[in-house]
Order: sequence, then C-alpha cells, then structure tokens
Amino acid sequence: MYTKHERHTYYSLHKDEISAYQKKYRKDHPGKVKATQLQSYQKMGFESFAAYQKHLRDTYREKAIEALGCKCAHCGMTDIRILEIDHKNGDGNLDRKKSRNSIAYYKAIIEDAGQRFQLLCPNCHALKTFEKKENTRR
Repeated sequence: MYTKHERHTYYSLHKDEISAYQKKYRKDHPGKVKATQLQSYQKMGFESFAAYQKHLRDTYREKAIEALGCKCAHCGMTDIRILEIDHKNGDGNLDRKKSRNSIAYYKAIIEDAGQRFQLLCPNCHALKTFEKKENTRR
C-alpha cells in the first residue's frame, strides 16, 4: 500500500496522463460512471446528485447565516428562512462573476466573517438597494 505522500507525488508527476485517462473512461462508459455516482449518493441517503447538491447548498447557506449573526443588520429580524445576504459595498456583481457556484459563494462568505457581507430582511435589503442606487441596470 502506498502512503498518502507517495500517491500525491505520483499524481503530481502524472497529472495530465491520469486526467486524460479519466476523461476517456467517462466518455467511453457513461452509464457505468453514472450508476457508480448514483450508488455513492444513495449510500449517503440521497436519491440523486441534485438532492445531494441541494443538501450541500442548504448546509453552507445555514453556516453562512450563522457566520453573519443570524439576524437582520438593520431591524434585527431573525427568521432565517427569509434573510438575504447583502454585499455591504454593493459589489455583488463582482462576486457573481468570480463564483462558479453557490457553494463556493457561501464558503467565501463564511471565510469573510462579516467584513464585506451582512444579513438583511427583504424589506431592509430593498430599501438599502433603492437608497444607495445599487441596482441600476439601465
């Protein structure tokens, strides 16, 4: 059995070959790959990849809300079902361009720890956006 360091070293040296092999295998055996993936999600208790992704999104959203204090920064409302994540400086378009998916976005919020983001209820969020003219698409 190889150690973790040996496997990492081998992978680093042969990364392109391994990647090409994996890509070809997935292309040549789509049914087998899909069945294997489905089995792994079902072992974790999910009926599909989409269900697994939704679970991850919801989990990271909850962690992001906890990192931001679980209440509206303006009025103090605490219903996490409707709280929205706001960019304090109105630079959300930059994050949307950078983030590949919502899980990466929530991870960035958790790491940020309230420096660039805040929680707002829908009313406070709409008022802030209107007052600061953040949503000017025209």
